[in-house]
Amino acid sequence: MIRLGIAAESSGDATLITGLVDRVLLDEHDWVTDDTLDDYRVWGGLRFEPFLDLHNARDEAKRRRLRIHGHFGGEPGEADAQMFRAVLLLFLAEDTVPEVVVISRDLDGDEDRAKGFEQAVADKSWPFPVVPALARPEIEAFELLAWRPETEAETKALAAARQRLGFCPTRSPERLTSKKPTDPKDAKTVKQSLCDEDNRWEEAWRRADLRTLQEAGEGCGLARLLLEARKALNPSAL
Repeated sequence: MIRLGIAAESSGDATLITGLVDRVLLDEHDWVTDDTLDDYRVWGGLRFEPFLDLHNARDEAKRRRLRIHGHFGGEPGEADAQMFRAVLLLFLAEDTVPEVVVISRDLDGDEDRAKGFEQAVADKSWPFPVVPALARPEIEAFELLAWRPETEAETKALAAARQRLGFCPTRSPERLTSKKPTDPKDAKTVKQSLCDEDNRWEEAWRRADLRTLQEAGEGCGLARLLLEARKALNPSAL
């Protein structure tokens, strides 16, 4: 059985990212089906946790006396670099080291977080591929990119959002923001204005064509997630 490590900011984020990566796995491994997927791979955080909470990674690494401070290639760490280093060291210290590690993080308009991720990944020769799910501005952008209106009400809501924003939030979700709910461009607010049924959003990303998402998702970070997941999960790489 393949062990896949997942680090995320919340259980909801972990569900979305692992679900997308599972779809890539099924696409790459044509002998695995939805019915046999759970017999082929297992997702998890540390020990028996369903995911590693990014917010706890540094404290947990310190508790285990793992060295997370210090420079990266002789340079000071960018935003989140130590947190990402902590995540990778924690997975490395597991009794069963995962074959692949996926890290989900909202960039929230701070590109230094992406630089910090790159520093942490380049810090060591890790025994596992590290797949980035770095969302611009936040993970709702991935959901928006996959969503399409299915009812008259949803079609009208999307048209109103396009007029209000000056661009289509389901085509260019990276142009949204994530820090102020009162901002008309706030990704969560825009998502809620289009559809308030959680199951519709999950249905959308579970059904959307992966290659279409990869072609359209460069700006928001989804394309890189799918591309790097495909490389890491290719049968020849495992």
